[in-house]
Amino acid sequence: MLLVLPMAVLAFMSCAHAALVFHGRSVVSGAAQDGLRAAQIEGGGSADAVREGTEILRLAPGLRNPAIAVRTTDGGDRITVTATGQVVGVIPGLLTDVRSVASGPRERFYAENERAR
Repeated sequence: MLLVLPMAVLAFMSCAHAALVFHGRSVVSGAAQDGLRAAQIEGGGSADAVREGTEILRLAPGLRNPAIAVRTTDGGDRITVTATGQVVGVIPGLLTDVRSVASGPRERFYAENERAR
């Protein structure tokens, strides 16, 4: 009987932590996707991706050490944006790392004479 209340509190805190982790994953996923879109557009680059992704992460409460990393392939045709952070949970000392990767081609507009027929 003495264990019922502590177990109920622990179960509630675990559910709350799981909800915070789910929210953190959604935020870093959105930051990676927005960063990718900013880098994909004509004239966009790594700085644009970092700026857009960082803005999303900055507005999200409950994330520690948010970071955006951008990689491009050698030819610059493919862009990969990685967003990371740590979710601060309701259980003291429990930090959960969250990470999301968004990858896609760089947009390129071809002149009429460059198009394959």
